[in-house]
Amino acid sequence: MKLGLQITEKAYRKLPYPSYSLLSGLSKEGPISMYGLKQDISDLDSIIIGSLTDSLVTDGGPPDNMVIIDKKPSNKALAIIKALALRTDLKAPYLLSVKNEQLIKEECDKLEYYKAANVATRIVHLKKYNKFVKALMLHGEDAMIVSSYHWWEANSLADALFATYPFLKGPDIIGQVKIIGKVKGVEIKGMLDFIEINHVDKTIIPYDLKTGIGSHNNFFETGFLRWKYYIQSSLYKELLTQSLGGTELEGYKVKNFRFMFCGRTDKLPIIYRVTDKWHRAGLEGFKIHGRIHAGVYELLGNYTYYIENPNTLYRKGFNEAVIDFDDDLCKLERHGK
Repeated sequence: MKLGLQITEKAYRKLPYPSYSLLSGLSKEGPISMYGLKQDISDLDSIIIGSLTDSLVTDGGPPDNMVIIDKKPSNKALAIIKALALRTDLKAPYLLSVKNEQLIKEECDKLEYYKAANVATRIVHLKKYNKFVKALMLHGEDAMIVSSYHWWEANSLADALFATYPFLKGPDIIGQVKIIGKVKGVEIKGMLDFIEINHVDKTIIPYDLKTGIGSHNNFFETGFLRWKYYIQSSLYKELLTQSLGGTELEGYKVKNFRFMFCGRTDKLPIIYRVTDKWHRAGLEGFKIHGRIHAGVYELLGNYTYYIENPNTLYRKGFNEAVIDFDDDLCKLERHGK
């Protein structure tokens, strides 16, 4: 059964629409999340392991572009090697060739990599990651180069998930559902890890798989609130409901979002169900522990404002402000345009 956009993940990423991650960034950072330099998080262990686990669970195997090596470089060495791979002025095709000494020095200087060492010593240190360099040169930057540790960890998580939730291997699970829709007049995109279809009850449950380092005990505080999962859960339900129109699933009821969490420490899978109350809160915003959290509707309004006012550095509504008291808590009252 086909549902949503029938395109590759790479093509989906290129769609020029805002997404959950952008709205989350707006909530945390304001306009700088749109105008500032985007941090490349694709090589973080948590992102790699999560992506591999998701592929194993929802696609039944590893990503097509996966390449496994013994060890990946980290931090500065990784940044330097990737920067060299993108340079168009290389003197030799092999990145760490002595012919590229000056370019290597430039990239090492930027990050103060072995600051006191000469170029030859720096190259020696970089060559410890020669397998990664060769894999990058052979397969290109689109390859998903992972370490054997990443692959082992992802398989352990997938095994735990399948053992606890065998329905994941059933025929009514559709993975990697890519959708677009319009909320508050803004066209927006989303990609669900998987959905579960019940043809008897005519219901659909959207899921997102999370594989954080922490325990399931503090998922609400460290995940749902801190990483703004409530934006994702409310937004994706709205988009999925819209995407059913004109398909064989039209008329099916989309139930509230669920998060399937399996921590990399304890590997105890658990499903968190989002209630009606939290679905509305994710759309409309809420106040908890004395702090106001913007919902999807307000954030989309902010997004539109920043698009129409591309030079603003202020958060929408904070260009003029006063200090006031509310419920014995000192907070910033917004009195902007």
